[in-house]
Amino acid sequence: MEESFNLVAQSRVNYFTPGSPVQVVRVELLQGSESKENAVCLTFKNIRDTVLTGLKVHFKCKGKDGAILYEDEFAYEDLNAENGVLFGMDDAVFVTPDEITSIDVSLLRAWYGRKSEDLTGYERVRLPAPKKLPKDVAASLQAQSGRKGMKYMPQVLENGWYCACGAFHSNEENTVYCSECGSDRILLQNAISGILRPEPPVASAPANGEEPTQVVADRRNPAGRNSEGHTRVVEQTPRQRVQEARPYRCAEPLHEEEEYDEDPRDELAEKLIRWVPAVTAVLCVVIAVSGFVYCKLFL
Repeated sequence: MEESFNLVAQSRVNYFTPGSPVQVVRVELLQGSESKENAVCLTFKNIRDTVLTGLKVHFKCKGKDGAILYEDEFAYEDLNAENGVLFGMDDAVFVTPDEITSIDVSLLRAWYGRKSEDLTGYERVRLPAPKKLPKDVAASLQAQSGRKGMKYMPQVLENGWYCACGAFHSNEENTVYCSECGSDRILLQNAISGILRPEPPVASAPANGEEPTQVVADRRNPAGRNSEGHTRVVEQTPRQRVQEARPYRCAEPLHEEEEYDEDPRDELAEKLIRWVPAVTAVLCVVIAVSGFVYCKLFL
């Protein structure tokens, strides 16, 4: 009789590994229905455009006091994981019957065809926890999208983005589609905005059964009526037209230009301004000529 497994615990990793072509996505702890022995199930994702054919990892299982209960290496062979594809979730590894409180996973080596790559040099970067949506917003989002588990706020971070399902996508993935739930990041953000700030309700007809009133600029303008012609027309007054054309008006009232009596002194000043330059020019010429004649006759 084949033994079945019951899910004991499931957790997403709270870190990602910049530069690594393979990312650890999720850790699951299972328990055999008959043996009661614990089994570990790990999920990974290939974020490189090249098809991943093999992966080798090292994992540790720890108890309540932090002691290592079990550790081992495990190789995933004969893979055919393309870019963005999740794998490993169908392979369970029996570990120990003791209670496990944490599982640590380290990437060792990846194979892309005949070429292999050492993954031990990539360091982990801890991620901030995704923000949970209010229950009513999450329920509305799940109803609109038709997907369960959409309970997190879509977030764009410096090094990637969170989907509403809780999946993290690093900038190296270069995608707006979630590889786990298939959601579009932009559509998710628009959906959340629509739920948080719904459109105002459309105005309904008056309760007394009268037709809605529309304001038109001219009775002769047919554009002032609706397509059915059932419009009660209210003609605009000149005051209404001015207010619509100039929504911002000057605070101070406008005054007519005031008239002033001319001062005789103003006329004299105007004459001086007109003739003084000409007289001055003539005098300068006379003085220059006189000086020239004097030099010729007496020097």
